[in-house]
Amino acid sequence: MLNDQKIIMFNSIVFGLVGSAFLVFPQTLAEFTTGSAPSSPSGLMDMRAVYGGVVLGFGAVLYLLGRSPETRRQGLLALIAVLGGMAIGRVIGFFVDGPGNFFMCTFLAYEVLFILLCVLALGRKPTA
Repeated sequence: MLNDQKIIMFNSIVFGLVGSAFLVFPQTLAEFTTGSAPSSPSGLMDMRAVYGGVVLGFGAVLYLLGRSPETRRQGLLALIAVLGGMAIGRVIGFFVDGPGNFFMCTFLAYEVLFILLCVLALGRKPTA
């Protein structure tokens, strides 16, 4: 059974790996997941900063919050907020922009799954 620490630390690793990958290979990953990538230096720089730097930074925050039982509730709430924001943006995209590809559907499923796991974990007694 997943507990609060495992949920947070797993997502810390996922966000850390995704952020690191986008720092190093923004064009390749963008083309792979969406079918296109920014072509200007500024577009790639912004992708490195947001998809790379912000995502990597959030992974680090999750790691710090997941280490202590006293801060795990904040970690679960942070995950709900960030994954919820991503899911809302993706759902709006489905309605406004049209059907997404396999990756967009998979990412949305991941976001919804972990939002639900976080909500369930918030309802249980914290783990030590």
